[in-house]
Amino acid sequence: MTSNPSSNSAASLPPHVSASLSSGSQSTFAEMTKAFNYIPIRLDPNNFLFWKAHISATIRAFDLQSFIKKTPHPPKFITTSDVDAADSTTVNPEFLTWMRSDQLLLGWLFSTIDKEVLAQVIHCESSSEVWSCLESLYSRQTTAKSFQLKQQLRSVKKESMSINDYILKIKTIGHSLAAIGEPLSDKDVFLAILNGLDQEFETVVSLITYQMDDIDLDKV
Repeated sequence: MTSNPSSNSAASLPPHVSASLSSGSQSTFAEMTKAFNYIPIRLDPNNFLFWKAHISATIRAFDLQSFIKKTPHPPKFITTSDVDAADSTTVNPEFLTWMRSDQLLLGWLFSTIDKEVLAQVIHCESSSEVWSCLESLYSRQTTAKSFQLKQQLRSVKKESMSINDYILKIKTIGHSLAAIGEPLSDKDVFLAILNGLDQEFETVVSLITYQMDDIDLDKV
């Protein structure tokens, strides 16, 4: 008797996951559950990059990247052939193992997402689907947020603020841009600070412009 998978491009499970499931052991998944329980943040509308960094590290630690990368999974059915019998189709045990792992990971991902965001991905049926949906969703939001923050950076003026409060406001906008994956260089931050200063700081502006390459932003 021979078995012929319907696809040769399917990715196999990580050895430790496959061995854990085939032997009936729950140790690997107990470890994963414990790891996910220690994720320090839950995904909300404003922290996707932080959430993704923590989740990705845990997924890499357990060698489960294939589940979120749309890697082809084992075929659902296999055809068995026998000299004395007609071909028959049966469910592929490797597919069942893969599906169980994927659904456990999907459940863990759902458990790290706030209700407000979860409502937008609850229809997803696999780990790769929810991952792709979140990346698409937050890519659009990040573009809009980036535009908004850069507009603020261009328009902010010192006016009646103290110099310390003004610089802090510029730095806060810079940190917000970094949080969505678009960090500013120190030079960009300096230019934003100089751009919003009043005429009374003209001498300071000239001095800083001349020495800009030597100034440490952390000391401003």
